[in-house]
Amino acid sequence: FVLLHARRWAEGMRLGAALLLGLPSAAEGAWYDSLVAQLRVPPGFKVAVYGEVPAARSLAVAPSGTVFVGAYDFSGIQGDDGREVAVYALRDLDGNGDALGPGEAIAVTEEMACPNGVAFLGTDLYVAQRHRILKYADVETDIEKRKRPTVLIGQENPIDSGNGLPNTHWHGWRYIKANPRNWSTVREWKFGRGPEDEIYRRQIYALTDWIHEGVHFALMSVYENIPKPGAPYDRRPNHQKRHEQDIVNFYIGTTRGNAMWDLTWVYAGQPFVPRGPDGSFDKDMTFPASQIVTHKDRHWVYYNGFRERHGIPARGPHGIGLATLKRDRFISFTATGAEPGMILIKPFRLEGSQLQVNGQGDNIRVEVLDKTGRITHTAESGKLDALRWEPRWQGGRDLGSAKGEIIQLRFHLKNGRLYAFQVISNPSR
Repeated sequence: FVLLHARRWAEGMRLGAALLLGLPSAAEGAWYDSLVAQLRVPPGFKVAVYGEVPAARSLAVAPSGTVFVGAYDFSGIQGDDGREVAVYALRDLDGNGDALGPGEAIAVTEEMACPNGVAFLGTDLYVAQRHRILKYADVETDIEKRKRPTVLIGQENPIDSGNGLPNTHWHGWRYIKANPRNWSTVREWKFGRGPEDEIYRRQIYALTDWIHEGVHFALMSVYENIPKPGAPYDRRPNHQKRHEQDIVNFYIGTTRGNAMWDLTWVYAGQPFVPRGPDGSFDKDMTFPASQIVTHKDRHWVYYNGFRERHGIPARGPHGIGLATLKRDRFISFTATGAEPGMILIKPFRLEGSQLQVNGQGDNIRVEVLDKTGRITHTAESGKLDALRWEPRWQGGRDLGSAKGEIIQLRFHLKNGRLYAFQVISNPSR
C-alpha cells in the first residue's frame, strides 16, 4: 500500500490532503507511478507517493508531523482477522516531502490482529483493535525502540474473552478519536423508514461530515438491497452487468447545528454521484472520499468505484472517479414552463450592503420587502448563469440603506434555478 499526498503551495502555506490506495509493493514502483500520473487534481495541486506501508487503513498525525498508519489485512472482511500487521510511523527525516527514504517508515507496534484505529493525544499513541484499545506512551521518544503498550480496554488474551469491546467479525474493525471524554451524545439515529426488515433494505456503511458555508454535509456510503440469510444469491462474478442487489451508493444528507440529518435523497433513491452503467468501473459500489475539495469555484468530488457487489471478493479492477460541479449548486428551487415560480425567503436582519445570487435562467427578478411587506428594492437579471450575480436596483437605490432592518427577499424565476444567495458587506464594484 502507498500513501498518496496531494498538496498545493499558496501564499507561503502548504495545504494538504491524504489518500490511501491499495497498490503493489515497492518493487513495482513503475506500476504505481503510472497510476499516479492518471489522477486528475485541481490546477495548482499535484499528487505524489508519500510513503509505503503494509495494509494501510487509517491515519493519525502528531504535531511533529509524524504520520501514524493503522492497518488491516482485508481478508478479514470475510469473517476472520487475516494476517497480523503492525502500526507504522512515517517521518520525513530529510525534508524532501515524502517518507520513502531509509528509516523513514518504521513499525512502532508488534504485529497484531486488525490494529485499524489510530489516534494521537499529547505524546501518546492509541491503537484500537476489534476487541481492545491499547496505549503506547511517549511513542516518539526513542521511536526505534518498540514500547510495550498498556491495555486500556479488553484483556491481553484471548480475543473472545468477553472482557473488552464486542468482538464483531463482519466489518467490526474499530476507529478511534482522541479525547472524547467531554463529548456528549446529541442524537442516535438509524435508517428507519419502511418495513420492519429495513436492515435488509439499507444500512449506513460509512459517513463523514464535510462542513461548507455553515452547513454540515453527510457524505454517506449506503449499503442497499442486502441479501437475506438463506435467500438465493448468485455469487458468480460478473464485471459487465450492473447489479441492483448487494450494492453501495453514495448519498449526501444535510443539517445545520445538531439537527437530524435530512435523509430525503436516501429515501428518494437519488445518489449524489450515481453508479455507472453496465461495464463501468463504478457500476456496483461507490465510496466517497472523506471530504469534498472546493477550488476555483468548483467542487471536486473524488470517490472509489467497484465493478462488483459487496459480497463478491473477485471485484476486478477498480478505480478512483472524479465528479465536479459549480460552487454551491448541490440543489435548487426550480421553475419551468410558461408561468414563473416565486420563492419568499423567511425574514432576517440585513447585516450587509450587497446581495449576491447564485442562479441561472431566462430571468430572475428579486424584490426586497420591509417588515410591513412593502417592496423597497427591485431588480431583474435578464438571461443569467452566474455564481455571484449582484442585482442593480431600480432607481439606483442602495441596499445598504436598509442595513440593520428586518427584511425579506422574494424571487421570481422564469425557466430558472435559484441555488443560493448571500449578503456581503463590500460589493465587488
